[in-house]
Amino acid sequence: MSGERTLWNSAPEAGIGRTTYIPIPVGVTATGSDLEIGMHVLEGAKPGPKLAIVSTHHGDELFTAELTRRVVASLDPSDVAGTIYAIPVANPLAFEWGTRNTVQDGSNMNRVFPGNDRGWITEVMARVVTDSLLPNIDHLIDLHCGGTDTTIHYTYTRKQSDELGRRIHQLAQLAGADVLWETAGPAGTLAGDAMDQGVVTVIVEAGGGTT
Repeated sequence: MSGERTLWNSAPEAGIGRTTYIPIPVGVTATGSDLEIGMHVLEGAKPGPKLAIVSTHHGDELFTAELTRRVVASLDPSDVAGTIYAIPVANPLAFEWGTRNTVQDGSNMNRVFPGNDRGWITEVMARVVTDSLLPNIDHLIDLHCGGTDTTIHYTYTRKQSDELGRRIHQLAQLAGADVLWETAGPAGTLAGDAMDQGVVTVIVEAGGGTT
């Protein structure tokens, strides 16, 4: 990576009652192309909580990008209370190749959070997502699917041993989960980093293969 890059110090706003597409700059690749992570910002007509929907850390999980796109397209800002930040493709490099890990450095994006703005390219992308979202949101839905080979339907939550755990469990139920798996999860995930910052977070695993 080369070139100057400006991180968002706060999540971008769309304007009340509007949905705006905002390309968040990551940097410049070795071929001279601008690398950006696209974010849709939907600012509801009424005040309320701030929710982020993030998908496609893994480039072979194509279903989640389309699901996120459809969610944004289906919502009328005039009916929404609060703000929604939606990132359909968190890892555009892996998405371009259809691979789980980033081809350029071999890293799994969802194992390097909160990222490093002076690290490998996957770490830089993770840092951009972290800094653009986590300081500014109340809730996070982290979307995953089974990739090209498997179909799985469950949602990660955490134990209901504290108020955050109970609120996470409630969000999982509101998200329509039939199977809840209470687990701490691996280190370096976006969801884990978000929960460490007090964000009510669920990881949804749904679809994959040809479904």
